[in-house]
Amino acid sequence: GVLALKDVSFTLDAGEIHGLVGENGAGKSTLMKIIAGVHHEFDGVMKIKGHEVRLRSARDALANSIGMVHQELSIVPDLTVAENVFLGNQPLTAMGSIDWGRMNRQSKALIKSLGLDIDPTTVMGSLPVGLQQLVELSRVLFSGAQIIILDEPTSALSPPEVKRLFGVLRKLRAEGHAIVFISH
Repeated sequence: GVLALKDVSFTLDAGEIHGLVGENGAGKSTLMKIIAGVHHEFDGVMKIKGHEVRLRSARDALANSIGMVHQELSIVPDLTVAENVFLGNQPLTAMGSIDWGRMNRQSKALIKSLGLDIDPTTVMGSLPVGLQQLVELSRVLFSGAQIIILDEPTSALSPPEVKRLFGVLRKLRAEGHAIVFISH
């Protein structure tokens, strides 16, 4: 195989935004996918809050408060904004059916906390890419992630959408989230 990374040391603290910049093929996404639990075959040590961890999946990463928004969005365009925020984690009523009211209220509050005014019943595919990306970011936040990795988040955004994203990231930093921003 190809050696993508060698002698990498990376430290990230709460309330920081780090830019990880380099040419295509430099290993940026590979490093972040290791941190996000996507790639688990590597030599070396990873520590979270001083404790050595070995993340074997994205689920392990989420259990350690790490979430990633990939360059290729993982939204479901035919579902609503609320359904995308709660994808795979829908709240249930006492009878075991989806609690649509709660899901809509909670997703609206979460999205509003990012400074956005999006109707949670809007079909996701009808939104511009920049808003889709922020909805996906809200799903990562809903999961409890304190470390957020964004892989090439501005590649498909217009200048106003980039400005909106940067505003959201500054807000998250002020709240104590640690953010890694990958860009070429």
